[in-house]
Amino acid sequence: MGRTVDANRTKNELRHMFDLWGIDVFSIQREQEEFVGGRMKRGEGVTVQYLRKGEMQTVFCNHSDYGTNVRSIFLFLDRVRIAEKSGISYQGLSSTKDLVKSTAPNAKTEEQESLEDAYDVLGVEEGYTTEQVKSSYKLKANFFHPDKPGANEEKFKRIQRAYEAIMAHRGEKP
Repeated sequence: MGRTVDANRTKNELRHMFDLWGIDVFSIQREQEEFVGGRMKRGEGVTVQYLRKGEMQTVFCNHSDYGTNVRSIFLFLDRVRIAEKSGISYQGLSSTKDLVKSTAPNAKTEEQESLEDAYDVLGVEEGYTTEQVKSSYKLKANFFHPDKPGANEEKFKRIQRAYEAIMAHRGEKP
């Protein structure tokens, strides 16, 4: 059985992601309650609206439960943020599969892109202190650790490789 998603934790991560993206105006709304079979049923759908480049953007998700919906929107928007940071442009985006690489004249080296990916995997930026990087690594590594129920070993290994790459670049031991 899969791991339950903590909606409040994910909402905090979503708020942090908007902060990294420089977005101050946003809302996270749960679908309204509805009257079903003589009882009020709480909606599971989630709508996130945010002001980006002068336009209000809306993302909606309606899977099986509220926590999964919040997490799905967070993951989608975080991938969009990472894509923009990497020079990927999009139009009419409805899923991350629609992302199209832009033809940037000042292409980065493979090493620069790899290091940027490592920072993105940990959800930190190059200007963060080593302690902040370690803290983010420990939080994510603990969440995806193979010994935890419902863990994801591939994500754990990716997080570990990212952390090691960042620490090596900084000249510090992991």
